[in-house]
Amino acid sequence: MPQTSLTCEVPDDISHRRAGKTPVKVLLYTTLGCHLCEDAMDLLKQYRTQQVTELMAENAGTEEIEIEEIEISESESLVESYGLRIPVISKLHTSEELNWPFTLDELTRYLSPSNLL
Repeated sequence: MPQTSLTCEVPDDISHRRAGKTPVKVLLYTTLGCHLCEDAMDLLKQYRTQQVTELMAENAGTEEIEIEEIEISESESLVESYGLRIPVISKLHTSEELNWPFTLDELTRYLSPSNLL
């Protein structure tokens, strides 16, 4: 199943501070033509921009994230699980999910380092 992966771009002058740290993987369940999924991706991009700002300010509590889009239409089981709920965000290796609708503040709380495994 083809998937798109987006990684938070960290400026070179601060990326050395994060050396050895693996970004936390976040899954976005989506499908082609889903305008709500586009809205969710926009919020994820806003979150990443916020992260870079915090990294530049040396906020030690900030974690880098890697966003992977999962196209549900390529799997009957994913359509059955997520077809009526997309967009859905999930943290890899956890069962906790964030269902639409959500705000940037709710997304930030969901992805806060204390909630990431």
